[in-house]
Order: sequence, then C-alpha cells, then structure tokens
Amino acid sequence: MEKQSFPVSIKGILYENGNYLLRKNERNEYELLGGKLEFSDETFEQRLHEEFLEESGVEIQFEAIREPWLYMISEENIIIIPFICSSMKKYPKKLYDNDGGTVGWIKRDELDTIHMPYGYKDSIRDVIPRKSFSHRKGEYFKSIPHCTEQKYHINIVVKNLKGETLFDDYLYYFNSPREFLKKKLKNRYVEENLFFSTVDKKDDVLVINYVCVV
Repeated sequence: MEKQSFPVSIKGILYENGNYLLRKNERNEYELLGGKLEFSDETFEQRLHEEFLEESGVEIQFEAIREPWLYMISEENIIIIPFICSSMKKYPKKLYDNDGGTVGWIKRDELDTIHMPYGYKDSIRDVIPRKSFSHRKGEYFKSIPHCTEQKYHINIVVKNLKGETLFDDYLYYFNSPREFLKKKLKNRYVEENLFFSTVDKKDDVLVINYVCVV
C-alpha cells in the first residue's frame, strides 16, 4: 500500500493548582492548546511554545511526551501528539485566544462532564488514548486561503528491550497507532507488554516508537 500522509497537531497538557488550561473551539468542544506541526519546525517544542503564546499568552516549557492518537474531524485524519508542560513565567492577567476560541481553566473534577474528545481526556489521565471523532463546523479559524496543509508519513516501529526491531510499517487512514498495531500483529499483540516510547521527526516522516517488554 502507498504510504499515506497525515496532518499532525502538537498539544500541551498544562496543569496548575488543580486546574487544566483548555480551549473551547468552534465545534463547542474543549481541547488542549496547540497547533499543526510544520516542516520548518525544528522541534515539537518550538511549535507548541509558539501556539501557547498565540492562544493564551502563556510561555511554557516541556516535561514529557505522551502517546499519540488519531483524531478524525469528519473525514480528516489528524495525528495528535500530547506533551506535558509547565509555565515558565507568571500568567497574564487575561487569557486571550488570537484564533477566536475561548481559553480558560477547568477543574480536574469537571473533566468527566465537559464536552471533550476521549483522546484528550485519555492523554490527560495518562492512559492508552482512544481514537476520537468530531464533526466539522464551518471553517477553521486558522484556515489560510491558498495554503497547502503540511502532512507527514507516520512510521510505526516496535523494538524489544535489546533494541531489535520487531515491527516496522507505515500507518494508514482511519487507524490510531495502537489500533494499527493490533490489526497488524494480531495474536502477537499483547497490550500490557507494549509501551509507547517517543516520537522522532525526520523531514516529512514521523516515527512513533514502541517498546515490547517480552
């Protein structure tokens, strides 16, 4: 099968004093702050840092990466890569989203009740993220006329504890990375033995790495 390509969105989990900083978007959903990865971005951190400043005025630093997942908005397949982050400076007196959304703090115990895709909630709770779905509503605030969206081939790699490659293939549409591995590995797939490791960026390819402990 020909390698398929995906837009990639880098998102940040910012937790302070029992609250998460979230954005309410044009689909009336809560989401993590962040934005689309571009070829010119040298690091994931660079993109997320710029997006947080633009969407909230908050300057952040990075703590850890969490497992990527597939977000389908209508027929568009988007890979979400979440990061744990913390603030570097005092928060501005007023949070303002230049993209037109609403940014604010949501209490941890409100996560169960707010309208938010499962994948984001799973990322926040640090559990295996589920594929999530939404319907497009109007135009994206950040859509730019005559601008071609930059997309990446997603390479899924599984290695054992010795560093030997057990699986190496490219993700195809409508599959989250875990779902893809389960289909490909079949009875060799054992969820509790497979752990997400990291993501590497190489030109127009993102490599999502897993480690199998047996």
